[in-house]
Order: sequence, then C-alpha cells, then structure tokens
Amino acid sequence: MPRETLLMLRLLRIMFPYMIFVCLAAVFMGMLNARGYFFVPAMGATVLNVVMIASVLLVAPLMGATLEEQIFALAIGVLVAGIGQAIFQLPALYKEGYRPRWVTPVGNEVVIRTVQQMIPGMLGVAAFQINVLITQSMAFGVDASIVASYNYAVRLMEFPQGVFGVSIATYLLPTLAGLVAEKKYLEYKQLLREGVAHLIFVNLFASAMLVVLAEPTVRLLFERGRFGPDSTLRVAFALQCLAPGLVAFSAVNIFARAFYALSDTSTPMKIGVCSLGLNLVLTYLWLSLFPMGYKQGAMGLANTMTSVANATILVFALN
Repeated sequence: MPRETLLMLRLLRIMFPYMIFVCLAAVFMGMLNARGYFFVPAMGATVLNVVMIASVLLVAPLMGATLEEQIFALAIGVLVAGIGQAIFQLPALYKEGYRPRWVTPVGNEVVIRTVQQMIPGMLGVAAFQINVLITQSMAFGVDASIVASYNYAVRLMEFPQGVFGVSIATYLLPTLAGLVAEKKYLEYKQLLREGVAHLIFVNLFASAMLVVLAEPTVRLLFERGRFGPDSTLRVAFALQCLAPGLVAFSAVNIFARAFYALSDTSTPMKIGVCSLGLNLVLTYLWLSLFPMGYKQGAMGLANTMTSVANATILVFALN
C-alpha cells in the first residue's frame, strides 16, 4: 500500500468520530437559527477554527520532528474542535428551554414529516459528496498536484462565499420560512430579491478582485517553504477559473433555501443531481483538453459553468 494512502487511513481513523459531533453541531445551529440566534452558531464555527489553528501551532511540534508525525496533531485538533463546536452552542439552547429527551420515532407525525422532507435533501447532499469524490479521483489519476492546487483555490474562493453568501442564506431560511407560515408571500418575494441583490453587489466585486489579484494573493498567503513560484501560478490559475462563478455558488445556496422555506426539498435535489452530472461530464472534458500545468483550471471551469447552470435553473423553477 502506498505510504500516502496508509497515512490517510491512519488520519481517518482518528477523525472519523468528528462526523458525529459536527452533525450534532449542525442540528444545534439549525435550532438556534429557528429561534433567532445567529451570532452564537457563527461563533461555534470560530471555535472550530481556533482549536484547529492552535493544534497546528502548539501541539504539532510536540508530536515529532517530521511532517508525517506532526500532521496527527491536526487530526486530533479536528476531533476536539468538532466536540467544542457542538458544546459551545448548548448554553444558548438551554436558555431557550431545550432539554434532550427520548422521542419514540414510530408513528410520530413530526418525525415522519421530518424524514420525508429530509430524504430528498440528504440525497442531494450525498450526490454532491459523491461528485466531489469522483471528480477529485479523476484529477488524482492524472496528477496529484492538480487536486492540491485546486483545493488551495477553493479555500480562497470560499472566504467571500462564506462571509457573505452563506451568512445571507443562513439568515434567509428561518426568516423566509416564517413569512411562508404566515402566508406573507409578497414579503417573501421582496426579502428574497433584497437578499439576492445584496449578494450580487458584494460577491461580484469580490469575484473581480479574486480574478485580478489571484497571483499576488496566493503569493502573499502561501508562497513559502516547499510552496514555490510554480505552485503559486498553478493555484492562481485555478482561482481565476473558479472566481467568476462566485456569485452563482452563493446564489445556489440562497435559492435552495428559498425552496426549503416552502417545504420543497425535492426540486433543489433534482436540479442539483442533474447539475452534478453535468459537472462530471465537463470535468472529464476539460481535463482531456487542458494541457498539463493548467489542468487544475479544468476543475475550476467545470464547477463555475455547472454552478451558473444550477442557479439559472433554480431561478426558473422558483418563478
């Protein structure tokens, strides 16, 4: 077995329980958002990042002298961070009267309705994860550096998307759902328009900046040690292919939540599955056509085109 694969499996064994705690944190976040709390769940994500950074800076040097030994500190940090993110939200939940208790799921109307609405959304999320796995496996089969360069670009692109796109979408879901429950559909439409307008205004500017300043941004943040000038150029090119789709990436989150507020989880799922199929085809096509050294841009371009198609279809379906 290759050394990299063995290392990945050893890290996975440590981090696997993180899945349980991050799911709990997500449930707690949804409960708090529904009660009008947005700051506390957002700070829970901050706890996650602070613990992970601290594990790299403080614990990694104690784990050994080589990178293969020190990387286990980050794996432990991920697990501890997941636990901290879930626990951090409990005081606010208890303040709102939350007390965990066993509910028999058999025959419970609320549980049945939740499962019925959750399954389409779950299938949509699973399709996305499967798509990520397949596309990265396709790129990894060509050259492992393609995946690394693309992932660096994704991290940079996710910064404005998370700050503005995810924030607006997180606020809109419980607010839109409340308007639908009160049958205030005119206010629903107006709020959705305002949210999309704010998103386009901010993220269009951020998208332009990422395209124009891709190379100096990557150089400032990453170029040191084994990350040399060639790595900077590869990541910058991937970022320039991803950045034009920033508005579409964020808009998909908002339009999907607009459907969720209407208790419709199947329509975004169907559109998402079709879009992800398109992404697989485009990724394969661009990987075949792009020359070596630029193939990381193939994945970025495929994701940009797919997200634009996804957002466009969601708009027509919502109308």
